[in-house]
Amino acid sequence: MEGYKLYFTKKMGMNSIAEELGLTLAKFRKRLRDAYKNNSIIIVPPEEHQRVEQLKNNWGDDIKYRVLVAQGEHFFSSAANVFFEELNQVLEIRSQSDKDRPLRIGVVSGNTSGGMIEAICNIKSSWSKYLRLDLLPPEIFVYSLNVSQTVGYNQLKGNSNILAYQLAHRFLLETKQKKVEAYGLSATLLQTKEESQRCDCKKETKAILRQTDPARLKQSLESQNKKYIDLPNKSQLDFVITGVGSFEDSLFRTYSDAYTLDIEHLKKQRVVGDIAYCPLDRTGNLQTLLDENGKESEFYRAISLNVLQEISADPAKKVIVVARDTIKADIIHAVIYRGNKPGPYCNVLITDEPTAMQLLIQYGKLPSRIQ
Repeated sequence: MEGYKLYFTKKMGMNSIAEELGLTLAKFRKRLRDAYKNNSIIIVPPEEHQRVEQLKNNWGDDIKYRVLVAQGEHFFSSAANVFFEELNQVLEIRSQSDKDRPLRIGVVSGNTSGGMIEAICNIKSSWSKYLRLDLLPPEIFVYSLNVSQTVGYNQLKGNSNILAYQLAHRFLLETKQKKVEAYGLSATLLQTKEESQRCDCKKETKAILRQTDPARLKQSLESQNKKYIDLPNKSQLDFVITGVGSFEDSLFRTYSDAYTLDIEHLKKQRVVGDIAYCPLDRTGNLQTLLDENGKESEFYRAISLNVLQEISADPAKKVIVVARDTIKADIIHAVIYRGNKPGPYCNVLITDEPTAMQLLIQYGKLPSRIQ
């Protein structure tokens, strides 16, 4: 169950707060410490509370904003707490109707999203302090939604296969009796030219990739004589963690000659969940995009924007976007505000104070979204 939020709306000394509550300072500190350790309360400093309220007032409350004051590695540990809060909400809603349906989590690699997932996996204490383990279903599947990033692709946080494996492995350690599996994607499916020339993955990267069971990957991703009968009508993912890089790919980049694709190999791929690593849209039609010379080039992505919007619109599901970079304000804005189109691409935006300030400065108050 989600803990209470303790908002410090103004700066007060511990003595003043204890006095107002009628407690001794020692007793107040002990109660506060115990409650925080047990995840019964979430302490929100005045700066975070102020920025969240500004974003809500300017852009509505379709999205839950979390403006984390913490910097460096502390940012990721704070973001990990948000992950547990949101997953608890999903589990509580599912428990009312389809508690035993498999939980499917999708992860996207990146410096920020990957840092958050690593923080989730590296928490030293038991997850029972943060997560309602009793509400987890018998089966948990973690899917890699992208292969890697151009920057950081040979680092652990830049490789989605590794992140999916790490998260699934931690779920397995915490739940023990549950069936937990990670589904990766073959790194040969998508390679930028830079990646194909610099494929010197670190030793620990190769070691973990070996543990993702290549036979299972092959069985999951390849199809012999099948057509695209596995294309789902509805998203099967329940929870998605992503940065804004994948949105940047879909919203802003041209797909002229950035990627080298083996189209014939891709056409043999089938859908795992709704992760279509093939040049198809949700209806099975080829997606094409004109490059600068007017030539049609086929392209693909792991999970399309309309799927993310669909997941966000489902009250029993969540899409978390974690991004902290002032130069990415345009992309973040495009993700959380879609003008006259219904609904955003995510449910939760996790960012930091400088990025939130840049969003407010750059865009200010936006007109009401047309429903």
